[in-house]
Amino acid sequence: MISLCKSDSERPFGNSIFESVAVGRAFELLRKDLIDHLRELQSELHFKYCRFHGLFNEEMAIVRRMKDGSLHYQWHYIDKMTDNLLSVGLKPFFELGDMPDELASGDTHACYWNMNTSEPKNYNEWGELVEKFISHMVDRYGLDEVKTWYFEVWNEPNLKGFWQAGMEAYYTLYTKAAEAVKRVNKDLRVGGPATAGGAYISDLIEYCCKNNVPLDFITTHAYPIGEYCEYKEREGSPYALGEYMTGRFKEVYDTVKASKMPDLEIHWTEWNTQSGNSSKNITWLNNTTVDKHFGGACVVRTMLGVRDICDSAAYWVVSDIFEESSMPHSVFSCTYGLMNINGIKKATYNAYKLLRKMRGNVMDASGEEKYPLGCGITATEENGVVRVIAYNQQLLEIENQPDWNEELEISIPNGEYVITTAKIEKGQGSCYETWIDMGMPQNLSKMQEEMLRFTSMMNYGFELGEARNGILKTGFTLKADEVIYMEIQKKDVQAMPRKISEEFWEKWNNTLMLEKKRN
Repeated sequence: MISLCKSDSERPFGNSIFESVAVGRAFELLRKDLIDHLRELQSELHFKYCRFHGLFNEEMAIVRRMKDGSLHYQWHYIDKMTDNLLSVGLKPFFELGDMPDELASGDTHACYWNMNTSEPKNYNEWGELVEKFISHMVDRYGLDEVKTWYFEVWNEPNLKGFWQAGMEAYYTLYTKAAEAVKRVNKDLRVGGPATAGGAYISDLIEYCCKNNVPLDFITTHAYPIGEYCEYKEREGSPYALGEYMTGRFKEVYDTVKASKMPDLEIHWTEWNTQSGNSSKNITWLNNTTVDKHFGGACVVRTMLGVRDICDSAAYWVVSDIFEESSMPHSVFSCTYGLMNINGIKKATYNAYKLLRKMRGNVMDASGEEKYPLGCGITATEENGVVRVIAYNQQLLEIENQPDWNEELEISIPNGEYVITTAKIEKGQGSCYETWIDMGMPQNLSKMQEEMLRFTSMMNYGFELGEARNGILKTGFTLKADEVIYMEIQKKDVQAMPRKISEEFWEKWNNTLMLEKKRN
């Protein structure tokens, strides 16, 4: 039994988890199909910012070196890409990188689309590139608009695959970029270190304080599977089973709050549901947790756990239109998107859709200590409407996750109520399992695609209830990896007919009567 009641203190649910989201790279934002997916996303979820790689990649054609050694710039693709983002209601969260070939000191590359991970031959030229880019953005979109954007320096410099020069060289790269941003206008926002695994946060803050380098916000990344990358078979892990993500987010939060710059915003510019249960099966390219209904429960559990200790957490990524390891062409391909290549929504998308419905003040819940491992519930109240979201995530280390059967007692004024529900389960709100049952077809017929779109829709239902003595009783059952949302609202008056007199109805009906045919 769980009892839900209004809290004595106001604790707004907050929407920090909807501040930002991500797509793969800048060049993909020139594709109509990806923009269509973003437009659909925004029609329901209303994110504010979009982060991506490859802003300065060679395919964006931004810089050329002349015979005299000078650098000339062109911004056509960047302008189109930025216009596309703004057209769907998203502001850019620019990742300043990678290194244009004309500036690069080497030819080390990552990703299918050749992200140049080399340091610049001349760090002053890197600073010039950043300044020219920022200045152009201000000229085109206006200073007031650009002040609302974010400029993050590089991507995961603590991983050799993305930056081989080491962290000391990164601090130089960061300094040149941050100073270039501020030369355009001191109120523009720049930050980093965009590291993997919450690393080097205190180091960057200390470096910037010591050297008077601008720093407006912190960025970093985490994935559930990261625990097994750091701790073989979780040996020596300081986190309880299933608590790696919330623990890592809390560590970064505490680090910033204890630093010389405690008011810095904290943005997790990459995360998703990729999980594992062994150091032997770590995979970033063949991980079904991003496609199946596990992902929905993972999204809800993680986001509820971190929403108060970060300013944003960008899901990596919106769409399977994503070429990090070549373009996927299968219906499902363990690609990271909230939608597949056809724009069909996964369980992860539906999880965000349910989270978006939560609003108002968080209610107190008693009986939480009885939850099965991997289960949780959050409730809010606003203007007499109670909203509840609950999940039963089966951690991959757990072989047999029990069903969660729970009764709720909700403190609410007496009266009749409509309890409307939406549920993510296999084949309803998660269509991956339906595709598996269909034999995993490579190419869908139109009828098969319609079927998958139908099974991507959640299981909706309702029941009527009555609050007596200030208590409404209801309940739910969640199997492994299922999510339920409940909206409890006082029953409205019955639908009323038009306000028209009986005489008018009779006259109207008589007017429309056909005259009987005479022989």
